[in-house]
Amino acid sequence: MRVVFLVLFIIGAAAVLAQEPHAKVDGRWKMTVETTAGNGNPVFELKHLTDSTLSGTYKGQLGDAAVNGTIRGKKIHLEFEVSANIIEYDER
Repeated sequence: MRVVFLVLFIIGAAAVLAQEPHAKVDGRWKMTVETTAGNGNPVFELKHLTDSTLSGTYKGQLGDAAVNGTIRGKKIHLEFEVSANIIEYDER
């Protein structure tokens, strides 16, 4: 089962990415998640591996999980697995 969430970055990730073509997003990100299943405020610890790939951790209502991600243009995609479900977050 695949679940997709649209994520609003509280810290202004979109503004950071708009300033630099290959912005670094290393660090701790507090996010606001708004879904039909409910809202939440997960925390992601991210490390930039290459210009287009990320890794890190998720901590939130779903528990703790390892995260993989990509940056394409000015959009961030994060993905992790919880209870055999793939969870995807896309910045908008």
